[in-house]
Amino acid sequence: YHNVILHVVWENDKNIETNEGLEICTLELKNIQSIATSSQILSLKEKINGLTCERFLKNVPRKMFFEWINLCAEKRMREKIKNMQKTIPDLKLNQNQGFYILLGKYMVGKANQNQLQELLEILPWKIIHQKRENIVTVLTILIFYSGLINKIPLEIQKTLSTEYDYLKKLYKVTPPECINWKTGGIFPKGQIENRILQLGFLLCYFLEQSIFNPDHLYFEKWNEKLKIKLSAILATDTTATLIKFKQDLIPGKEKLKSIYVNLLFPLMEKENPSVFSNFENLNALMSEKNHITLKFEKLGLKAKNLLESQGQTELYENYCRRHLCLRCEIGKKILTINSAA
Repeated sequence: YHNVILHVVWENDKNIETNEGLEICTLELKNIQSIATSSQILSLKEKINGLTCERFLKNVPRKMFFEWINLCAEKRMREKIKNMQKTIPDLKLNQNQGFYILLGKYMVGKANQNQLQELLEILPWKIIHQKRENIVTVLTILIFYSGLINKIPLEIQKTLSTEYDYLKKLYKVTPPECINWKTGGIFPKGQIENRILQLGFLLCYFLEQSIFNPDHLYFEKWNEKLKIKLSAILATDTTATLIKFKQDLIPGKEKLKSIYVNLLFPLMEKENPSVFSNFENLNALMSEKNHITLKFEKLGLKAKNLLESQGQTELYENYCRRHLCLRCEIGKKILTINSAA
């Protein structure tokens, strides 16, 4: 300690000195703060089910709770937009390539970030761009280069192996040694290869469509365009084998919502700043379903839409988990209510 004017602590159980050995003036809060407020602060630390103030939320007016949730959501979305605008330039790639990398990493999860990076760096992108309208070619390249050909259903294996033999003769493609994908946890057996197949489908879609297509601002329009693309793909004779696996090719709605709110929506805002003031896009979508929103739902505070579920995630991750009760409007309200009582 050097340039300290006043040392403020809860309990002064140890003398603090400057570099010169002089004792620093200390303010102890333990005997100043009201017993009721002190008791509440200590009680807030006793987490139940992961929510710091779970026992006291019933005392908070519902209107006030959701007003704070909406402010948390706005903060979270601004941070996503800020990070997106910074991340893509940091990748030293153009916006499209940067988006594909972020999309791929998001599809395979944190445990396989390095493996996905390795895959994207070795892919023959020139061939993928050239053959972007042929889903079989794109899936063949991704599955063989990821080393997962023996993990997918036998019927698809046969289709992709035939295509691979053709590509090997025509382009002399040579996949590297097998990538060591991590499984288990949120990625049980069969999940990684499904995600790679889905990534192939999404790449085909975005390589053909501009990422900044105005329809991508609206989730339902984007979702409908994905279905149309899938129907067009499965209508061709060359992809007849894939028809029975169509559910594996397109990510589920919850996954698509996550991609939309974490990648597509923030990136769209970069091209069209007025997007951000148009929150009805997120208000119109059903809330996300995850372990965080479930905690609030059990307390009768179910998120009504995607914006509110993002707000609940922000509240939990950046206030509750970090014990920042005194920076949280809900935490401060709880202390006020109980101190007055």
